[in-house]
Amino acid sequence: MFRRFIAVLVITLLLTLPVFAGEALNFASTQMVPAAEQIFAKSVLLKGFADESGINVEFIPMEYPDLFTRLSAEVFAQKVTISLVGELHGGLDLMNTKVLLDDLSGITLPNRTFIKALEDYSVLAGKKVYVPWMQATYVMAVNKKAFQYLPAGLKVEDVTGASEKWTYDALLNWSKNLNDALKGPKLGFPMGPKGLWHRFLHGYIYPSFTGYQAAAFDSLRAVKLWEYLKELRPYMHPSSSVWESMDEPLLKEEVLIAWDHTARVKNAVIEKPEDFAIVPSPRGPQGR
Repeated sequence: MFRRFIAVLVITLLLTLPVFAGEALNFASTQMVPAAEQIFAKSVLLKGFADESGINVEFIPMEYPDLFTRLSAEVFAQKVTISLVGELHGGLDLMNTKVLLDDLSGITLPNRTFIKALEDYSVLAGKKVYVPWMQATYVMAVNKKAFQYLPAGLKVEDVTGASEKWTYDALLNWSKNLNDALKGPKLGFPMGPKGLWHRFLHGYIYPSFTGYQAAAFDSLRAVKLWEYLKELRPYMHPSSSVWESMDEPLLKEEVLIAWDHTARVKNAVIEKPEDFAIVPSPRGPQGR
């Protein structure tokens, strides 16, 4: 299965006064932080809410530790200015253990339908901590030109259909073929300061090689993982170290295969929908 990271919407514990039309509501979020996503959040998503309700929303993008630190300080001082929090499930679980979040059990949202599994996740220690807000995953985007260079035994249908043949070894051999044929590396990852390479390590390749996200980080299986990455590295585009999203490198054909969050390859697919195939990540010795 694909590893999914869930962003959610919550209300903090010490918010006791309702927000009325003409007032402002502070929405702190670790999600939609990149500039283009902030523009959407402010000019489309939250503007629509403000127009409908008369309540203005101040969108406050924050890094994960900064949000936790600020919210903890505000709750401790009993001077809470943050009304809503957008965070990942794991971050909200931590906040809940520190008693920073309200119980939302009595809140109903008419004309909304939520997947039961997400509703179940939102109940932590017997308290409904959040309302599911968005769900996303990570994918590989492939310029269809790359399919000309598939390694022997691997077909387009294997990659797009996630067959047993679509493995990390196959990705390595495919990347070698591209490098040899096009005289340079054509595989890219978002490894820049705000890129999501850490999600690839933690949520994808580590579990695929070790069977765990963290428990077997120093196992012999993990050694095989790092040996694999060492072998793959020459075929990664050197600019991966500064890229924070892969849509532009894909559009410019600096890379023909890239891994990233769906939101960060979206522009490439929107601009040139016929040029790209969106495929699952490969499988490793312990699965996909």
